[in-house]
Amino acid sequence: MNLLVPVCTFYDGCDTTCELDQGDHDFIQHLSYVFYAKSLLVEADRIRKGLNSSILLRQPNIGEEVFSRVEGGVCLSPDTPLKIKQYFGC
Repeated sequence: MNLLVPVCTFYDGCDTTCELDQGDHDFIQHLSYVFYAKSLLVEADRIRKGLNSSILLRQPNIGEEVFSRVEGGVCLSPDTPLKIKQYFGC
């Protein structure tokens, strides 16, 4: 299984556990946040199918520092679903 976490445009009242901004990744153009509440556990085959059918778009990897911030937020966010926290070992 793979953990997918969406990134959305920042707004007042959003989950501020992990904020991302321009420079954190080429895809990020403005202040954004990791939307842990909508995290998904997805099998690799489903991701492959999504990439092959262009439902998912391949992006460059994020840097280690940014990855660590996103990863650390899984357990810290009050919005991460319990099922995700349990899978992640929080």
